[in-house]
Amino acid sequence: MYFEQFYLGCLAHASYMLGSQGEAVVVDPQRDVDLYLKAAEEHGLAIRHIMNQEGAGGDCFGVNEMYLALLAGTNPKTLVLNGSNKQTEELEMAIQNGLCINIDATVKLAQVLTIPVFASGGLSSLADIEKLCAVEEVGIEGVICGRAIYSGELDFAAAQARADELAV
Repeated sequence: MYFEQFYLGCLAHASYMLGSQGEAVVVDPQRDVDLYLKAAEEHGLAIRHIMNQEGAGGDCFGVNEMYLALLAGTNPKTLVLNGSNKQTEELEMAIQNGLCINIDATVKLAQVLTIPVFASGGLSSLADIEKLCAVEEVGIEGVICGRAIYSGELDFAAAQARADELAV
């Protein structure tokens, strides 16, 4: 029988791994899953189950975290793939399993998908319009802008005119 508590002091988060007869269960896992994989390997265990708190979702930063969360039965709609510089494999896995994707590199997402991508949020100047127009060829089809127009930070007619100029 194997039992270990993994305590993450900065978050006051305790998780546990229990193992017997070559199989293990992880209870309420931390975001960094490498420590569970290492412990399982050291003790000759295969992680077969992961138990999350009732209704819990989470942030995933890579393939291993997505795999473990999905293996545990976590609803993919409650999972978010975070972080910049995502590899194609990570984006494809997130898309195929229905995870939300929150990445800094919208361009990277557009390169992976075969459907149009619309940038949303963070648009506040003509310089932002120019940056988006510069990467249009990778699949960014447009932009969703609200607050910057309503607050007067960005003039819609000027933004559209600039985008039209750059499209020529």
